[in-house]
Amino acid sequence: MPGKIPCMTTLAADSTCTFSCLSVIGTGLCDHEELLSWLGDVLERLGPQMVALRAEHDEIVFNRELREQQEREYAEALEQDRLAEEAAERQAQEEEQCRLRQEQEVAQQQAEMRQKEELRERRVSEAKTTLPDEPATSDPNAIRVAVRCPDGKSMQRRFLKSETVSVSPIAYLS
Repeated sequence: MPGKIPCMTTLAADSTCTFSCLSVIGTGLCDHEELLSWLGDVLERLGPQMVALRAEHDEIVFNRELREQQEREYAEALEQDRLAEEAAERQAQEEEQCRLRQEQEVAQQQAEMRQKEELRERRVSEAKTTLPDEPATSDPNAIRVAVRCPDGKSMQRRFLKSETVSVSPIAYLS
């Protein structure tokens, strides 16, 4: 349908061609061919600038997304490092506790062994004081008692035939 239609006749961008600087430079009546021709001219004139702006915008978005991804990965790496440090600290604490327990066990075993040795020495000492004196080797009433220990060691002591001995062999063999 030929004729004039109301329209905004022109839009122009400033020299930097940012979309925020578009402005209306005229309104009025025009036919549809004039409008299409004008839009073609604007696209032809501003097309390269619009492509450049789109590329710049895409680069800004890409850089922002890349930076956000890098920040996320950095935060994840920091968290992994923190967790690894905590695990290493726990491991070190567990090892220290284990070492302390082992030291305590060794100390306890040594104390028990000392107590047993002291008890054995006390018993040997008491038994030796209750044993009669060993008779001379030339005494005809002396007998010899020999004991072979599990470790292969053999021990001997002389007693008189008339004596009754009621002590453990360890008392006079030690």
